[in-house]
Amino acid sequence: ALWWIEETGIDGFRLDTMRPVPHEFWEQFAQAIHAKYPEFFLLGEVWDQNVKPLESYHAVGIQSLTNYSLFNGIENGFRTLPNMFSLANALEKENGFSNPQLNSIFIDNHDNARFMSLNPRHQIPYLKQALTFVYTYPAIPVIYYGTEIALEGAYDPDNRRFMDWEAAENHEMVSYVKWLTELR
Repeated sequence: ALWWIEETGIDGFRLDTMRPVPHEFWEQFAQAIHAKYPEFFLLGEVWDQNVKPLESYHAVGIQSLTNYSLFNGIENGFRTLPNMFSLANALEKENGFSNPQLNSIFIDNHDNARFMSLNPRHQIPYLKQALTFVYTYPAIPVIYYGTEIALEGAYDPDNRRFMDWEAAENHEMVSYVKWLTELR
């Protein structure tokens, strides 16, 4: 990890599938990096909706975690027949984090069906609502490639479709995401 930082000048890592690796490793990993690069940012993927186990990763030096509770709340709240209680419950869980604003918030990733595939009706309006929430909520927005062009894709491997670069040239969502980025 230190070699990659030195060679590339990157300022952060997204650490995939952290749970199977012992906490002792992550603590040593974070300490070694932060000893040499104190501002280096570590975003960990821990697929869990419970605050206590997630906070244990913050305690060993991982600044940010994927917020699956909010992911599920957004997925359930911005759709046909929404379940706003799911979103409200996810927002309530935020009170248990020491620094919730450092966690990442997302609506698409490589492990789940894309947001667009979950909303067969009124896809673009729901996508705009969900992305507006992601960009305006006090957390770190993470956008999976293709979300900015409303890429569809059900469960793995369909959610890993190739990026449609031609669609990206004129898609209405590209300008919307740019506007949200400026707003943020």
